Amino acid sequence: MLASPSANAQDDPIAVSVEATVAVTDDALVAATFAKAAAAFKESLELYDQLKKQYGKKTEKWPADALANMARLDAADFRARFERDYFHGLGLEAEGVREAVARMVTAIGKKPGLRVAASPEEADLRLEVLGCVASGSDAVLGVRLSPGGRLDEAAFAPRAPAWEKRMNKVRAGGFWHSFESKPFLADEQNWLIRTTYPSVGGKLPATCWQAAERQVDALEPFIREN
Repeated sequence: MLASPSANAQDDPIAVSVEATVAVTDDALVAATFAKAAAAFKESLELYDQLKKQYGKKTEKWPADALANMARLDAADFRARFERDYFHGLGLEAEGVREAVARMVTAIGKKPGLRVAASPEEADLRLEVLGCVASGSDAVLGVRLSPGGRLDEAAFAPRAPAWEKRMNKVRAGGFWHSFESKPFLADEQNWLIRTTYPSVGGKLPATCWQAAERQVDALEPFIREN
């Protein structure tokens, strides 16, 4: 991700700013975004059904061009749903967002390869919390990662992610459970990352601050590997 990462992260940690970004909530825009997400999901599902009939259920045996087409539509589906959930208000729960920002600042400060920047202008990387939804059992956090003011944009070298999603296990409340962090390369200067943190043992509802801490856990290797 960074074209010239420091050889010693502890001597020169990456400066990351964290902030909340307010979504646009225009009714017409929200309606259009929902329609776009529904259409993208439908197109992706229809292609999957078509390819499954043609090549069978085992996707690892599908030809390369079929997998590439499926990946393209999956990416479009992810982007459309991310926009629906976080860009236009659906994912904004004010208390959850404030909670997530505070926890991410604390968690970044504990990482030896990272440090908290006072502002986006003083950061290498800018992390924007777009929204967090904690309803029912899972907490789902959406963030955008882009270059900060200290980083020459030419040095921000995003590419296809080294991992499409990262499953990690965490022990909490006496249970081991997994959380998922999934990145998406939106354009040449922006990553969109969604982190899902499930309920503990299917009993205790997850919170936005738990999702935020896990997001930081995933962020450090994500920066290093991409």
